[in-house]
Amino acid sequence: MQKGILAGILLIGLSASSALLAHEKKKHAHYEEPYGMAGCGMWTYAISDKSQGAQLGVWALNTLIFDGSQTSAISTGTSNCVAARPKMAAVEQKVFISANLVPPSAEAAQGTGETLHALAEIFGCSDKAGFNKLSQKHYEKIFKVNEPEAVLQNYHNVIKSDAKIASQCSRIS
Repeated sequence: MQKGILAGILLIGLSASSALLAHEKKKHAHYEEPYGMAGCGMWTYAISDKSQGAQLGVWALNTLIFDGSQTSAISTGTSNCVAARPKMAAVEQKVFISANLVPPSAEAAQGTGETLHALAEIFGCSDKAGFNKLSQKHYEKIFKVNEPEAVLQNYHNVIKSDAKIASQCSRIS
């Protein structure tokens, strides 16, 4: 009975994935990712085939074998995910600031804190202390409007205005 349920789930997943794959191919026809629709991860090095069956295998291996450790490998760029990071920087930054607007504001005023450190990581800033000082120095300018999109744009502008910090923040557009 369990095999029948699993087979049914896989068939539904394959049907949905074929529609998604067609949509994604059309939507992203202007560039080629180094991995298929199962996403990036350690197993994309071993399984480069982008067919549905192979991608289901990549997903299963990444999910079932590596569990939570895959997340850190993806975020550090060690699992064939580097090409996706620059494209996702703006989205990742917007989501982070939208979900965490209050802590960075308070921490920027103080010039230190875990959320501010995480924000420096999301901006790709290698000099966390410099980023913290810049955040504190330009607190009024960055947080003059308490809306995520404005804060993100203000952060980008402030970082770009400081040549030293800008050169150390790889994910600022």
